[in-house]
Amino acid sequence: MIDLDNTIYPESSGLMQAISARISLFMQEIMGLSPEEIRELRVQFKQNYGTTLQGLYDQYKIDKDQYLAFVHDIDISHYLSPDKQLAEVLKTYPQKKVIFSNADRNHIMKVLDFLRISSLFDMIIDVHTVSPFVKPQPESFEKSLDLLGLPDWSGCVFIDDYLPNIQGAVSQSLFCVHVNETLETDYPFKISRLTELPGIIPAC
Repeated sequence: MIDLDNTIYPESSGLMQAISARISLFMQEIMGLSPEEIRELRVQFKQNYGTTLQGLYDQYKIDKDQYLAFVHDIDISHYLSPDKQLAEVLKTYPQKKVIFSNADRNHIMKVLDFLRISSLFDMIIDVHTVSPFVKPQPESFEKSLDLLGLPDWSGCVFIDDYLPNIQGAVSQSLFCVHVNETLETDYPFKISRLTELPGIIPAC
């Protein structure tokens, strides 16, 4: 299973930062919150809920679809470009490949289609699929296991850029790879970009 944002594409692309700015804009323009409230709530929600969306829904009952459409209303061509090397690396792995993201399917498909790799994935597990849970909550991994029709996580790999998500997956006995461009992480299995995956998990 592979995360999407800052994992399929590098953090340095700036796309996730643009999405983050749209989240704050939603909270300011649509919800009428002050910059100070937004900063405090986003830290609180990340710690307590895993995502800002979960916190806003639980405490403010926002419209999830409106939120997701607003924050992902971005021209991704300003940040991404098709990556032939990534496509070639993914093709070398015959195993079932699944996107597991806290984003919604619309955003996931927009990114995968733009990168020309959507056909390489067998399933998408998005924020709606595992609702009301999100990564790194253990229930999100349990629901994913059921969706995949697997008895356990034996032989599976989870790849993500966010260390709490990695830690959540490790608690479910998943073998994990942490994507971190600077490699400034204590997690032992780490790569700076997804194209480096064969260095940890050789292709069959």
